[in-house]
Amino acid sequence: MIDIIYGNCCNPHRVIVLNPSNLKNKQVDSLAKRMYECFRSWDKMRIFGYPYGYPIDLSDLRQEKMSEALRESQVHTIILHSSFTRIPRHILSLGEIHSLEVLRFQRPFIDPRFCDSLVSQIDSEPRLKKLAEYTKLWQVL
Repeated sequence: MIDIIYGNCCNPHRVIVLNPSNLKNKQVDSLAKRMYECFRSWDKMRIFGYPYGYPIDLSDLRQEKMSEALRESQVHTIILHSSFTRIPRHILSLGEIHSLEVLRFQRPFIDPRFCDSLVSQIDSEPRLKKLAEYTKLWQVL
């Protein structure tokens, strides 16, 4: 991550972002902003592990900024690792990414109590229905 901060951006194929402690401070915000800027130049980034889900991890604003930045990337697959009981607005906006081919919902992080409802929500959005893929958490890409 130091390379990102100082402008020596690599060009990764896969980027997995974790948000284990819901940190919010100037350093984290600065790093996130720089990473979002790199999305445009990372023309080899095909797989992105999206850290935010429901319930809301931080502010809607941070999640929306990440989704907005991804719209300027060349990402083909986004992996969602969070529990969902409904599809949040920032996830719906991922369907607007023109290069996106797969929106992979990892199981078991789809809460089985809400699975039918969740799939119905996804199916009601034509673009998400086309992109949605459901896999087991341990499946290798």
